[in-house]
Amino acid sequence: MSRVTSASLSRLLGRDIVESQELLDEFVNHGIAAQQSDGLYVVVNWKKRQDPRDPTAAERKRREREKKMSRNVTRDMPVTSRVEDRGQRIILRRRRRGGSRFASICQKYSQEIGALTPRIRDVLLDAMKDYPEPGWIEAAIDEGS
Repeated sequence: MSRVTSASLSRLLGRDIVESQELLDEFVNHGIAAQQSDGLYVVVNWKKRQDPRDPTAAERKRREREKKMSRNVTRDMPVTSRVEDRGQRIILRRRRRGGSRFASICQKYSQEIGALTPRIRDVLLDAMKDYPEPGWIEAAIDEGS
């Protein structure tokens, strides 16, 4: 069970300490919280106020995990390319058709902005659908850097 002060609540909520103290006083007046002798506030009847356990939660979580494991994370588009060194020239091989543009966008993002996370990868894939015109996304990355 959490115990708070008006100062810790103000930091948590991003409010000033007077507002937090007023909020705690309202909780006390309505019987939601109580102030202990050490000045800390606690929630009254904590266990009673918690939601009862959802009997379907475990099954939903299992299905979610199965779905997550079965997804093809790369969506058939490589983030990096395979590099072959043939003498004096280096050949970049793209694994799938259409991956060339995506790979170049990812490379541009990494160079200009930063690390390519799974969330950013999804955003870039969506952007490719929304803006199919070559060069638009690259220009936006240049503009954003």
